[in-house]
Amino acid sequence: MVGRNDRDHGALPWRGRRRATTLAPLTAILAVAPLVLLVLLPLPGLSAEDSTPQTSPESPDQTAGPPIEGLFDLYIGGLRAAEMTVTASFKEGRYKAAARIATAGMIGGVFKASIDAAVEGRLIGEPFVTDRPWFEPERYRSESLNPRQDRRVAMDFLAGAPSVSAEPAYDPRPWELDPSSQEDSLDPISGIVAGLSPASRGTLCNREIVIFDARRRYAVRLDAPSTPNSDGEIICEAEYRRVAGFKPKLLKRPPFPFRTVFLERADGLWAFERAMGETPIGTAVLRRRR
Repeated sequence: MVGRNDRDHGALPWRGRRRATTLAPLTAILAVAPLVLLVLLPLPGLSAEDSTPQTSPESPDQTAGPPIEGLFDLYIGGLRAAEMTVTASFKEGRYKAAARIATAGMIGGVFKASIDAAVEGRLIGEPFVTDRPWFEPERYRSESLNPRQDRRVAMDFLAGAPSVSAEPAYDPRPWELDPSSQEDSLDPISGIVAGLSPASRGTLCNREIVIFDARRRYAVRLDAPSTPNSDGEIICEAEYRRVAGFKPKLLKRPPFPFRTVFLERADGLWAFERAMGETPIGTAVLRRRR
């Protein structure tokens, strides 16, 4: 059982030569963590006009919900190694979200890397009336910066299926996926928002989120929540699983298990507090700063 005073220590699951692959276990933790950007910034290529919600100011807003905000740190061996932020806003059946991940602290002093991403799309069903809205992305943009190679990626969704463009273009791989076959998956940022959205105890966790990141398909499963422990926390065991689009030897690796911890808010909903998981080189801990 995990308590409030569990030690913030561990190691980043960033291994191997290609950053896009080595970030995958971190993405699994992020998929259930409320990351926050203090300001919802459009990425390069998104104009102010593009980032303005296409709604009428005279229309009553029946489906707006409170924005998701927070700021999180990833620790390695008790040292702060990365900062992760996300915001999400909801209005008139639509959502917009952005996230930033950047190395920090001693790790950032040796290896500087960052990912900025933004998405907008539709909310399915009756968001904030029912307890678990779902997400239909329409436009996703990301920009990654690292010493090996910088890249911008765009995914535009038509009838739920993404089309992908990248600059510079990805090198072809024999195991790569056809994006048009991924209509039942979410982009990474929509996946994060789906996992971090506060929920009632009855609908907390107990779901699977399938994500397509423009090259790879993976799933994050959250098991049924525990009963509150002595610290008032609910714990959901979770698992990251590679599905397709990975090197064959990576697909043979077992799933990556991790644990998520939620605390009850003043409004009675439960919100993410922290996550931790054992990697081949130690424990990774993602913790809410505020």
